[in-house]
Amino acid sequence: MADTSPPDAERRRHAVVLVLGDVGRSPRMQYHALSLAREDPAMDVSLVGYRGERCIPAVEEHPRIHLHYVDPFASERLR
Repeated sequence: MADTSPPDAERRRHAVVLVLGDVGRSPRMQYHALSLAREDPAMDVSLVGYRGERCIPAVEEHPRIHLHYVDPFASERLR
């Protein structure tokens, strides 16, 4: 059977940048996400952390960076 998967250049990739705190107050992690998205056009990036301050405009407006917010107290409910 022939391999029908797309060539490596066409495969979508996904990175997750996890912030253990307020995403907006973590400029270094925002720049990591931005760098990953800009370096590889096949890379989608999920930036995950607590909601709070707004992210820099370049992160908020980038089409391949997706912000995901978690509740900082979710782990307390699991106990």
